[in-house]
Amino acid sequence: MQRNDDSRLIAIIESIKTVGPRNCSLISRMTGIPTETVRYKIAKQLIRKGILFRPIVDFELMGLKRAFVTMNFEEEVQTRATEILNNLHPFGLTYYARTLPNGTYVTMFAMPYYQTRLYEIFFERLVEEKVLRSFEISPVDYVQSVSLRPEYYDFKKGDWKIDWDNLVQMGIRLSNEEAFVPKRDRVKIDFIDLLIVHEMQRNAFFKINQLQKSLNINSKVLRYHFISHLVKNKIIAGYAIYWNGLDYGNNRVIGIIVKVKDVSPSDGTKLQEIFLKLPFSWNYAYSSRTRTFYLMLFIPSEYYAILLSNITDSFARLNKKIESITLDYKNVRSFTIPIALYDKELNEWAFNEPKALAGTLEILKAQKAKI
Repeated sequence: MQRNDDSRLIAIIESIKTVGPRNCSLISRMTGIPTETVRYKIAKQLIRKGILFRPIVDFELMGLKRAFVTMNFEEEVQTRATEILNNLHPFGLTYYARTLPNGTYVTMFAMPYYQTRLYEIFFERLVEEKVLRSFEISPVDYVQSVSLRPEYYDFKKGDWKIDWDNLVQMGIRLSNEEAFVPKRDRVKIDFIDLLIVHEMQRNAFFKINQLQKSLNINSKVLRYHFISHLVKNKIIAGYAIYWNGLDYGNNRVIGIIVKVKDVSPSDGTKLQEIFLKLPFSWNYAYSSRTRTFYLMLFIPSEYYAILLSNITDSFARLNKKIESITLDYKNVRSFTIPIALYDKELNEWAFNEPKALAGTLEILKAQKAKI
């Protein structure tokens, strides 16, 4: 296994997982590395080498139940699929990707607890209106982010160096483990909290003072919400560090979702152990309702075959349960937390199913008018 010689860089990465990349002075105090060195390494050896930073947001703790939704659009609607999906972000959509070669869309929604049935009704209506041919909802118990494996990455060259015969399980902390225990009491939030989360997802380097100007909210108020609501309550559970394939170009990065069906709790633990050995993992999730384990990976194209071979060898007894789904890099999009789903008057999440349906049908009505 390739070891990264720069122990200081790894120490910086570990600190970023806890406090984020913004405060170089704090990272300096945590690591004993001079502030200017911290700032240089983040800018020159991380960001310029295709490394991204993202806050790990605990949706479930805020009262949002996430679910994978597989959507098969009717043939005549296929050309408007992404427009329809983009329009669904205010109603809870946080991610979508077209799969290859069948053109099905894998999406993720953040649904208010106790309103998941409304989403099923919404998708049933889309089938009735000939927007969808079929759909499948798989609510997940948790989604766990997996950070970049620094021991597999050459930060000087911005490239991977992997000994495939000697992969080892991740020995470093993923994130705050307590933040991903299912069935916890939710934390009360307000709209200011959501505005901060939204900005953090857009820019991990955001500063409270900058946010004060754009939101016209006193910086002391913003700082209180950030520390007392988001950090203290572990809504921000840490930070994940990702490789985005900057030097490869999008068409040389392959995204896949590995689904393992009919997974028992003991199998789920074993799957986590195996997946945490892989260098290109992005996140994983588990649905007790459908007994399905999910892993998302973004892979440089030259490693695609060897990674799938490694997965096949590792899951010999589960191969009949495994499905590998290739994603279309031209039709992938992630969104920030759907703050429009939050009713400021009720101080609660609320899904407006009639409005979501009307907006979708309006897109198709406009298409027919052009024809």
